[in-house]
Amino acid sequence: MADLAITPLPTPHLVLLRLHRADQAAFTAASAVLQLPTRPGAVVVTGGVEATWVRPDGWLLRSGDAGLLIQRLTSALTGHLHQAIDWGPSRAEIAVSGRDGAALLASGATTPVDGSGLPIGHATHLRLADALVLVHRTDQANWRLTIERAMADWLLAWLEDAAMSLA
Repeated sequence: MADLAITPLPTPHLVLLRLHRADQAAFTAASAVLQLPTRPGAVVVTGGVEATWVRPDGWLLRSGDAGLLIQRLTSALTGHLHQAIDWGPSRAEIAVSGRDGAALLASGATTPVDGSGLPIGHATHLRLADALVLVHRTDQANWRLTIERAMADWLLAWLEDAAMSLA
């Protein structure tokens, strides 16, 4: 029997923040609201907001209140080219946990999700089976998968099917 749990999570409260790459003042202004990671895949948490570096000009922000976070960012970034979008309704999340979680994800991923490819506390976009997924490794045996809502049921079924082969 595999040591594994696959759990659909409630609709996330996510904001996608994009800033013009060359506008250091915009980065500084956003940093007055929350700390933004500066390295690929890095995740930082400040004031109840989790910020994940997803691209050179973009961060995925997790907050208890996406609307309030968007208001705060919009206020801080007045005069700067930026985009703050409520991304939660378009995304779904699935938790994968247990000692066999890495083996499950590796069975469909082209990038390692264990310590060699995805350190604890980091995230990366990867193709898992046929879906583009943001995988956040939260600790030794726990991953949070963020995916387009339209692909969530398919990915959940794929994960459950793949898990049976590990048993």
